[in-house]
Amino acid sequence: CRGDGTEVQVEAHAQILEGGERPVMISVFTDLSRRLEMEQAIRESEERYRSVIEQAQDMIFLVDLDTLAIIQANEAFHRTLGYPPEALPGLTLYDLVESDRETVDRNIAQVVRSSKAAIGRRVYRHADGSPRDVEVTGSLLRSGGQHIMVAMARDISERCATERALQQSQKLESLGILAGGIAHDC
Repeated sequence: CRGDGTEVQVEAHAQILEGGERPVMISVFTDLSRRLEMEQAIRESEERYRSVIEQAQDMIFLVDLDTLAIIQANEAFHRTLGYPPEALPGLTLYDLVESDRETVDRNIAQVVRSSKAAIGRRVYRHADGSPRDVEVTGSLLRSGGQHIMVAMARDISERCATERALQQSQKLESLGILAGGIAHDC
C-alpha cells in the first residue's frame, strides 16, 4: 500500500546481510504501476492495429527480403488469393507474382532503394493457378535485425476485366463488327 492507501503491484528484491550481531535483511521494492500501465497501453495498441489490418479489404502481407518468403498475411490476402494460412511457410514472392525472377528482384530493389515504392500493376497467381490483377505498393520495415517489406495489394481484377471488355468492344466497333451498339452474328 502507498501512503495514501492505494494498492500497487511491486517487484521486491531482498538480501540478507550477515556479519554483524544480527543478520539484517535489506529489501528494495519497485512500484510496477507505470510499467504495467504502459504494457496495457501497448497491448491495446497492438489489438487496434491487428483489428485494422484484419478488417482491411486490401491484401497486406510481410515479405522477408533475404528469402522473399511471405511471412505473414491478413485475411484479405488469404481470401483474395486462396492461400490458407498454413500454406504461407514455403510460399515466396516468386510463387505469387506472374513475372520472371529478374522483374521481381528489380521491383524489390526499387523498394529497398527508396524505402517505399509504388510498384504498380502486377498479376498475382491465385492458389488455383488463375491470375489476379493487382496494384501493389511496398515499404521497408526493420524488425529485430530482419529486413522486411510490407506489401499492400489491391485486387483490381474486375476493373481490368471491364477495361479489356471495353477495349475489345472498341476494337470490334472499329472493325465494323458492331454497329449502333448491336452485335452482328458472325
